[in-house]
Amino acid sequence: MSELLTQEEVNALLQGVPFLDEVPVTPSWTEPPAVPGTRVGARDGKTAPYDFRRPNRVPRSLLQSLHVLHERHARNFALNLSAYLRTVADVALLSIDQLSYSEFLTGLPETTSINVVKIEPQGGTLAYEVNPSLVFAVIEKLMGGASETPAMNREITQIEQQLVEGFLQLSLRDLQEAWQTAVPTGFRLVRQETNPRLVRIAGADEIVVVITCEVRIGQSSGMMSFCIPAVYLEPFARTLERENHIDLAASPTAEVRARIDAVLARVPVNLSADLVEQRMAIRDLLSLRVGDVLPLERETSSPVTVRVAGIPKFLGALGSRRRRRAVRILSPVHRSPTGEPRELGGDFDVLAGPRRP
Repeated sequence: MSELLTQEEVNALLQGVPFLDEVPVTPSWTEPPAVPGTRVGARDGKTAPYDFRRPNRVPRSLLQSLHVLHERHARNFALNLSAYLRTVADVALLSIDQLSYSEFLTGLPETTSINVVKIEPQGGTLAYEVNPSLVFAVIEKLMGGASETPAMNREITQIEQQLVEGFLQLSLRDLQEAWQTAVPTGFRLVRQETNPRLVRIAGADEIVVVITCEVRIGQSSGMMSFCIPAVYLEPFARTLERENHIDLAASPTAEVRARIDAVLARVPVNLSADLVEQRMAIRDLLSLRVGDVLPLERETSSPVTVRVAGIPKFLGALGSRRRRRAVRILSPVHRSPTGEPRELGGDFDVLAGPRRP
């Protein structure tokens, strides 16, 4: 007997096989009963799309807890950084994202300050990245430079890494204080690098949580990021979620107020006394010569405006005390609806200025 089927036998087999759209589909799972007013699935009963390359391993409640902790870290770090650099600094939490470690490395510049930080005593490491624009702004202020740092496109030297270590230690200390309100843990700087490819704290496809903050120092700004592998957050999950009820709007305690007052008291401010303000045409200014006399529309005994950080705050009288130039505070300044300062009353002294020759 031949082993090949004839055409009639093939046609008979095809007639007995149903088409694909005729085959009933039996689901392998039981769909939960629908609740009135709700939608099943992501698209009106259809299954929700899932990206296997970016699985959401970190629950939303844990991300909210991390947001609370790092908001606290941003506030404390802004206060301590202002005192450390002796200038006004601001730190703002921008985002908390979960992505693969390779995506985190791809978003970094070729040269940056990336540091390996040990999590103690739980174990594990995190990556602490500081953008070069922020690194150069910190170094500029530490060296007594201006508040505005020109853009630099070069590598960070070993000396600059040592200078910025104080900034890193200050940030990690405040980060540890913020975390210790929820879990007893610490952060220790173990290595500094400038090439992100030399830092491997996780596998390329492993999920990490990236916390990004913006730091403003005077007129300059830059980003800093904490990259924590999701596997290291699992021991903290329950404790952090219990701390998610913290009310950030609650009134600070007396201890917190005392600490804020102590930090603010060390922040220097500029105090200046305006002798006179005069508007002149450019042609009159160019025609000035040595010996020319400029008539001013005010009396010599009239009070001067005392500015604190460039803002008019007091009216004062110029004089001297113990061979130093001084200004006596006559009254606070209140700005009228027209914008002109006017006297309210009061009397106390503030001495300022270099020693008179």
